[in-house]
Amino acid sequence: MDKQAAQKIKDYFETHREELVSDFLELVRAESPSNNKEYANRCLDVLCGIVEKRLGVKGTRYPQEQYGDHALFTVGNGQRKILLIGHYDTVWEIGAKETKYENDIVTGPGCFDMKYGVISSIWSLKAISDLGLPFDKTVHLFYNSDEEVGSYTSMPIALANPKEYEAAVILEPSHHGGIKTERKGVGIFEINIKGIASHSGSDPEKGVSAIEEAAKITSYLHSLTNYETGTTLNVGVIKGGTRSNVVAAECYMHVDLRVRTAEEGERIINQVMGIKPSKEGLSVEITGGLNRPPFEKTEANKALYCELCKIAEDMDIKVFEISVGGGSDGNFTSHAGIPTIDGMGAVGDGGHALSEHVIVSESLERTMLLTGFWSAY
Repeated sequence: MDKQAAQKIKDYFETHREELVSDFLELVRAESPSNNKEYANRCLDVLCGIVEKRLGVKGTRYPQEQYGDHALFTVGNGQRKILLIGHYDTVWEIGAKETKYENDIVTGPGCFDMKYGVISSIWSLKAISDLGLPFDKTVHLFYNSDEEVGSYTSMPIALANPKEYEAAVILEPSHHGGIKTERKGVGIFEINIKGIASHSGSDPEKGVSAIEEAAKITSYLHSLTNYETGTTLNVGVIKGGTRSNVVAAECYMHVDLRVRTAEEGERIINQVMGIKPSKEGLSVEITGGLNRPPFEKTEANKALYCELCKIAEDMDIKVFEISVGGGSDGNFTSHAGIPTIDGMGAVGDGGHALSEHVIVSESLERTMLLTGFWSAY
């Protein structure tokens, strides 16, 4: 990208900063918990209105039974196709956080994760059009409502034809400013243990404790954690028993798994699924597996990141890459064979926390880079 084009992009966003922020605040105020279909659809109404106003296109809406609807918009008509994915659902219940804009900082439910990224995608393509920059691509903007709860209904739609895309851009927030080029795979397991109840004082020997078995399984699962390889298992929930004077007949466990590679994921899954009861009178039922495959640093992903670095250098924008433990829809696009870059959204901090916030000036720079990517890649 030549310096003149880079400067035009920077000037454009300085000029249109407050308009972009206005759209951003409107979307954040349209609260959209994943588990509230009514509010999620209201938020999508707002989002569709912003897309039509700024880009002049209407999308295809995919109605959903449990969660909010998904939407797909097409911008451009070039031969080269790029998939952009953003989610508008949040982890926040209605009224949990107030939306504010003060001193270059925006706070509010889902502002960082990831409503700024959604608005950034819209304005980056608007800038391409307004500035008349080269654009030989077709960009599919896919916005979903279920990323925070697993993307179970959205990814089959977004990845119906993965081979048609030469790149995927995920507008999740950055990690302390870093572009995410690697994410761990995420696994979820549910373990149901059944034992035999008895009076813990009068007939303890007649009982077989499901809670005791859960303790043994917990110890075993945590022993599989290996920080050097990046493999972690965490028993996050245990529920069982009825009273302190009754040997527990039932216990339930909810387990989280994180792995860096598909090979490691398969190995650990086999070990988890192979757990057997330690004694007679017990039954152990295990369900689950990988919810999101690892987003690995493949040669294709590395090559795409290198292209982004060249564009950033031409624009005098500093970027760096980072590996994170959390999953995103980038796990799915990368696993489907689409070269993927992630973390191209907001700069700030506090995702899923009360401290969630976006630094507007630094996030605008990321939008400038996205604009440069559409034109120069």
